[in-house]
Amino acid sequence: MEIAGNLLENACKYGDGAVRVEAGAVDAADARPGLWLSVENDGRAVDLEPYLQRGVRGDERAEGHGLGLAIVSEVVKAYGGDLEFGTGELGGVRVLVRLPPS
Repeated sequence: MEIAGNLLENACKYGDGAVRVEAGAVDAADARPGLWLSVENDGRAVDLEPYLQRGVRGDERAEGHGLGLAIVSEVVKAYGGDLEFGTGELGGVRVLVRLPPS
């Protein structure tokens, strides 16, 4: 919930109206498969790496405390997963999360 909620909130907040969410299983044949989650928007494509630190905000005009991506990063690391940033098909930021099977 922390991962999806924060990523969706940011995608809606910083996009221009379109958000795409995709998800699937990692190693689906395992009894407890992992998960991949992709969230992208149609906003401006920016490098999100600097915003992984607590309190760093991309836009002071929008509501928030600069904690969302830091929380996502910490939760992903706690589960042994990885986080990837890029530009999505909609033209804005795409965040891909991969969590391994447990």
